[in-house]
Order: sequence, then C-alpha cells, then structure tokens
Amino acid sequence: METGWEYIHTIHMSVQTADLRLDHMNAQSQLCLSCTLLTIARGSAQLYLSADDNTVLTVRGKLHIDASRPVMNGRIILGTERFEALLDGFSRPAVRPVTLACELEQPLPVSLEGLLYIDTDQNLAVTGLSSIIPLK
Repeated sequence: METGWEYIHTIHMSVQTADLRLDHMNAQSQLCLSCTLLTIARGSAQLYLSADDNTVLTVRGKLHIDASRPVMNGRIILGTERFEALLDGFSRPAVRPVTLACELEQPLPVSLEGLLYIDTDQNLAVTGLSSIIPLK
C-alpha cells in the first residue's frame, strides 16, 4: 500500500485536563494542559502556558517532539491579557473539550493516515496559538 505524505504547520489538540499552577513566591501563574492530538493519529501533548507583560501581540514558545515516544512537550508564553482570557475560558463549565491549534515555524511530515514521521527529536518554534472554547 502506497502512503502519501503532507506537511502540516498546525497541530490541533483536544484539552483533556487543565491545571493552574501558582508560584506564590514569584507571583507567577502557569497553565498546565494535557492534550490528545487531533491532526496526528497517535500521541499526546503536555503544554505549559505562562504570561509575560512584554509579549503583547505575539506568541513565543518551543515544542519538543520525542522521536521515540508519541509525546510532545511545549512551553508557550502569551501576553498577560490573552493568558487571562484563556484562563477565563477554562474556568467556565465545559460542554465539550477546549481545542487548541498550535502553529509551528517548520512543517512536520504526516502520512495521509495521520502518522507522524520523524527520525530524530525535534525542537520547533511555536509561532501562534489559537483556541476554541465551547460556550454552550
């Protein structure tokens, strides 16, 4: 069976759990998300989001993809206002899971069946993050 490949710049994820980690000594908050992947057939992602007053209109971050395991780990910094809006969305009663779209600087090769193909660990820059928070 011949397999076709496409290159994706965005990974869609469904948030399974969301926890707020508070560092009272440094007055910092971190949103810890455990996600299942939607655009890649098997795998999960652990995302750690934090706020930075100097990051107003941009998103900064890195996503580490382990070549030997179907687990991704990401650290993403948002502007404070955007971080608080996302946190507010997670504070509402959930009728469906929140979904995230994580935009990457470099494309990833994925088969038409949704299988990710990488030979070595990848450390990719995150250039954007969008979310869908169900209201009803």
